[in-house]
Amino acid sequence: MDWTNAVLDGLRAVGDPEVDDMVGRYLQTGPTRPTDLLSRMIRWDPTPQEERSPEIDGWLDASPPLPSWVEPPLMDRGVEFFAENGPEILLTLLLASLPECYAARKGVQVLHLTARLVSNPQRRLVETAQMVIDAMSPDGLKPGRRGYETSRRVRLMHSGIRWLIQNDPNVIKTTDPAETRPHYSHEWGVPVNQEDLLGTMMTFSIVVLDSLEKMGIGVDQKDAVAYHHTWNVIGHLVGIRPDLLPISLDDGRKLVDLIRTRQIAPSKEGREMTAAALDFAKHAVRIPVLHGLPATTMRYLVGDHIANVIDVPPADWTMMMMGPISQFNRWLSFLEQRKYLLRLVTADFNRRLIEACLVVGRGGRRPEFEIPTHLADKWGLQRVVVSV
Repeated sequence: MDWTNAVLDGLRAVGDPEVDDMVGRYLQTGPTRPTDLLSRMIRWDPTPQEERSPEIDGWLDASPPLPSWVEPPLMDRGVEFFAENGPEILLTLLLASLPECYAARKGVQVLHLTARLVSNPQRRLVETAQMVIDAMSPDGLKPGRRGYETSRRVRLMHSGIRWLIQNDPNVIKTTDPAETRPHYSHEWGVPVNQEDLLGTMMTFSIVVLDSLEKMGIGVDQKDAVAYHHTWNVIGHLVGIRPDLLPISLDDGRKLVDLIRTRQIAPSKEGREMTAAALDFAKHAVRIPVLHGLPATTMRYLVGDHIANVIDVPPADWTMMMMGPISQFNRWLSFLEQRKYLLRLVTADFNRRLIEACLVVGRGGRRPEFEIPTHLADKWGLQRVVVSV
């Protein structure tokens, strides 16, 4: 794909035509308020029979096959790469991928507005982590499996958010930066547009791979290609137009670079979302003297430019730990027991991060954040996860 500003400008006006009309009819004619219906979609709560849409049920039940370009061996390798590096990947999602999303001045408006209308920022963090774990479970992206279904439900959720922002009278349409009520500006493009979907996918793929390297966790080129391929499959399932998917790793890197030059800019909404993510991460820090570690790690991973855009606090003394930790990880890479030793170093933080997800996600009659038993065993998190 020849990525240009003109191409991406056009994509900011494109949503997801295949499902937008269907979801719009459901929200507009449903038996209860659109915000309540959308809230249930975001929480993935069971929908009472009387509130279900036969049209949407039919779309979900269709379970179309994956496209012909999907390579199952690559997808399997990408899933295995996640299983081997899952705790570190979840850490980079929280402290690098999502902050890059928050630094995108136009795209972050949807994340911030959705948090105000239907789901608080910390719940959205948990929902995002759950989608990734579901998709990255063995065979999870095959038609009918949990990751496949979760990804397609995220596509419906995006469509619902798109409709709500464009049609809810409580969302003021204005370009006035001083407006404090829920609002959205036409200059930001169609909500959850194709450029923003692509940008988000790249932060979950390319940014994760780059962040692992910064942490000293060497990534084999074949593993990087496989992990990126797996995210292309997820991108397809969540509604990215097929001809836009950056199938090759090089194409993905070119796209990341261009989107960064176009979208990274300060915003109040980006700063607020970043503050919520850092507050969430602090739940995983048990020792008071290390409370600055999440902000320091975020700044280390995203770099000073993006960190300053989203107002990440200045690094404290824990910045002195970043280099030695990275070097230690690189040293461990020469040992067969690297993963075991690394887990000994990071286990407490990772366990408490998962505990934070459980605390925020718990609601209704069941915990809403779940990790398959095989991953819990592999990551040493048996005490805090719910088996599925």
